[in-house]
Amino acid sequence: MSENDMRWIDHILTSDNYKYFVRIDDEFAFNSFNLFGIRKYVTHFPEAYELIRSSVRSSLQNGKIPEEIEKDAIIVYGLLQARFLLTKPGWEQMMSKYREKEFQTCPRVYCKNCVCLPYGVSEEYGVAKMKMFCPNCCDIYNVEDPNLSQIDGAFFGPNWVHMFMQKYPEIVPRESQRVYVPRVFGFRIYHESDAEDDSYADGSDYTD
Repeated sequence: MSENDMRWIDHILTSDNYKYFVRIDDEFAFNSFNLFGIRKYVTHFPEAYELIRSSVRSSLQNGKIPEEIEKDAIIVYGLLQARFLLTKPGWEQMMSKYREKEFQTCPRVYCKNCVCLPYGVSEEYGVAKMKMFCPNCCDIYNVEDPNLSQIDGAFFGPNWVHMFMQKYPEIVPRESQRVYVPRVFGFRIYHESDAEDDSYADGSDYTD
């Protein structure tokens, strides 16, 4: 199959810019119910939606796809993907990526290279760029790959990771989370907020 005969979305998903995206099932993508509320985020919704459904060849106009249509199509697909990631087929595709370690690892030393998950702090498009969520320490980190730095966080949203972790609890390391405790000359640094922290009584460097 030539590049022009590929579905437009399949061609887009081969790009490094969208390597964290999953392939939405056609049945889900073509169900108008799943598109509710997305139209307001784009100017050329009918054309953008048709582009998602079409081949590259059939979408060409004067040898190229209009930039504004392609941009809107990516927004529509991204927001639709956030909803798809709340379904079992969406989780299964993400788990495949997770097992293949396609996502960046947590920069925190004590997380021991735990693989992170794409995350959005908001469901609303245009609020914030994509972040990475660590299942071990549950902290959020910036994206390291410059190819992905401009992906909107709403294309993943904040809800799917928690459902994903419930479905696949094995992604969380069994070893207890270790927290770094600063010391000066061998003594732990004390703060008033630690007054009720029982961990100070055991003399350990880390709390579990």
